[in-house]
Parts: sequence; structure tokens; C-alpha cells
Amino acid sequence: MTKPSEQIHPNLLMMKKYEDAWLRGNSEEAESFYAGDVVLHHFGRNPLAGDYRGKAEVHGYIEKLMEVTDKAETLETIDVLVDDNYAVGIIRVRFERAGKKPLEGQRVTVFKLAGGNLKCKLMGDRVLISGQ
Repeated sequence: MTKPSEQIHPNLLMMKKYEDAWLRGNSEEAESFYAGDVVLHHFGRNPLAGDYRGKAEVHGYIEKLMEVTDKAETLETIDVLVDDNYAVGIIRVRFERAGKKPLEGQRVTVFKLAGGNLKCKLMGDRVLISGQ
């Protein structure tokens, strides 16, 4: 619990609002946190891997994610670390697709922060395991 004398870092507050938007399923609100020149790097060997530059391409990434999955959701935020320039989020995610076992795993996301916006987003998924 935060003591009255402690201050919460403004970037932690911003990340909490960003996370809350995603958890509520409000991608439009979540996307409003991206800088106009945002860059998203999704690491890995999957249909979503690649670089997406600018809000339009990042929005396209989100649409593509919805096309290749029937349901993608953040189940839990494990931890968020912030300073003046970066935020690191560790989350538990779940992806579902008709006729296939759900996949669950951890995602590590590193954000470059600038001017109260998310400027760069680096994402990598830890080994996803089939749900029971």
C-alpha cells in the first residue's frame, strides 16, 4: 500500500490506464496512448512477427491479431517496472482459435516512453503452452 508520503511515478499511472483499457477490451482507448510515430516490434516466428510503424500499422497489427485468433486476452499483469524513459510489463496471455487447444503463456513487453506516450513497443512471448 502506498504511504501518503510516497508518490506514484507518473509513468506507472499511465501504464495502469493503458493496461486497464486493454483489460476492459477497449482497444481504441488503449491505442490512444501510442505516439503518432510509435514503432511496434513483435519478435518471434509467427504470422504476427515483424515491425509496425505508426499508429495505422500498429492498428493493422491489432486487427491481424484478431483475424488469426478467435480470442486474445490479457489474463493477468504479473509486474510492471517503470522509470522516466521505459516501462517493462510482464503479463499472462491467452489465445484461442476454433478447433485448437487454447495457448497460454507469458509476454514480456518493453515500452520506450516519451512525452506521456508509448513511443516504441518491443514484444516477445515466452513459450506458450496448451491450456487444459
